[in-house]
Amino acid sequence: MAEATERNVPIVLHSLSARHAIPEETYMIPASWRRFQLSELINKVLASDKAVPFDFFVGETAGGERLRGSLGDVSATGEELIHLTYLPSILPPTHLSTYNHDDWVSSVAITPSPQPAAGKHFLTGSYDGVVRVWNGASETVAELRGHEGPVSGVCWVPTQGQKDVEEGEQWVASSSHDRTVRVWKIPSLTPSTNVPPPSTVLTLPLHTAAVSSVTSALPSSGSGPVMLLSAGWDGLVGLWEARVPSTHEVPEEEDVEDGGRKKKRRRNAGTDGGKRKAPLHVLRGHTGTVSRAVFSSQDSSVGFSAGHDHTVRSWDLDMGVETAVRHASTVIRSIDVLAGSNVLVTGHADRTVCLWDTREEATNISVRLVSHTSHISTVRAHPTSPHLLSSAGLDGTMRLWDARSPKQPLFMVVRAPGNDKGPEEKKILGMDWDGEVLASGGEDCAMQLHRAEARQ
Repeated sequence: MAEATERNVPIVLHSLSARHAIPEETYMIPASWRRFQLSELINKVLASDKAVPFDFFVGETAGGERLRGSLGDVSATGEELIHLTYLPSILPPTHLSTYNHDDWVSSVAITPSPQPAAGKHFLTGSYDGVVRVWNGASETVAELRGHEGPVSGVCWVPTQGQKDVEEGEQWVASSSHDRTVRVWKIPSLTPSTNVPPPSTVLTLPLHTAAVSSVTSALPSSGSGPVMLLSAGWDGLVGLWEARVPSTHEVPEEEDVEDGGRKKKRRRNAGTDGGKRKAPLHVLRGHTGTVSRAVFSSQDSSVGFSAGHDHTVRSWDLDMGVETAVRHASTVIRSIDVLAGSNVLVTGHADRTVCLWDTREEATNISVRLVSHTSHISTVRAHPTSPHLLSSAGLDGTMRLWDARSPKQPLFMVVRAPGNDKGPEEKKILGMDWDGEVLASGGEDCAMQLHRAEARQ
């Protein structure tokens, strides 16, 4: 046994990150070495000031099996050349805190600004119709009341450079089963008796059925109002400007088409509903519920949507026209765009996470990530890495993935139900990931935070 542990094996190390690449030469390495010693070697060759841990995969791509033991487990004789591919690792996620609610938590959003966990703020949307803002100390900063049905989606609305925003204000948006999107103004995230309460500044009354989601983006030009995308059960996608008009742009009650019949839309906003805003474009093409619509991570004049009609659709948002349709075989429940790339990630009812390269003329799925045991409810891309993403499912788990290593997730988080709920109430309905904290909400009537820091 002593001879087996002391023998050397030849290896070549291939980096998937140009920043951490070392010469692809043959190294004679003790067969007993594991991930830790190999990481030390790479950091020494790179002369890194701060040690970076790496994950290793057998082969010249990250499609091989992960190295979990020693090099001797890979090389039986010690004579054959071993190729290992490596990339910066993600630390194992750890539970931070639980924020209890009175009803199911359908959606969560983390402040986009880089902050330590204690300095972050979190948005939650609940089936009790309330949007809540929380701080890192598990305290409620604000409760936004006005929706007449369950809240289905929430997002932060960028305020930098916006004419309608006063100093210190935060804006957020929410979608609801009451068929509306609301944009809210929060005067301050620091509680004070001298600060006015939050209020609705805009109501967006387009949809004739429940609204699935709302997302926001700054204009690609760098100037102009923030843009919003709403997706609905009526098969429509709405494009909006988050600019407050001087007067209402939509009557409080109007005739709308419903299967060829005329019917009255419910009164969507009273005196507390802010200004009623008309959409810039109504995007038509889906033939069923639209699960989510998102902006391109490179160009906010491009949008993508996915839905129950098994399609992913691309949109020219300047013109308000559809530019491409991609087909899946099952219902698509969520969509996002990998940071700084042309790759879409979708979550499906058949338990798969799929990647689509929009640069390719082919409209089929590029990569499938298979690990969940139930429907995927949410997928979210890492905010800055073009390779990292997260998924959450009705199986009560969240998984962190590297698109370069699609055979298995980097980590799986089994989310124990909070709020004294039983193991059967484990479904995750909403999730967000800012690269440091993984926030999730579900049928346990709680938002949970996990530390999930990723190194690029």
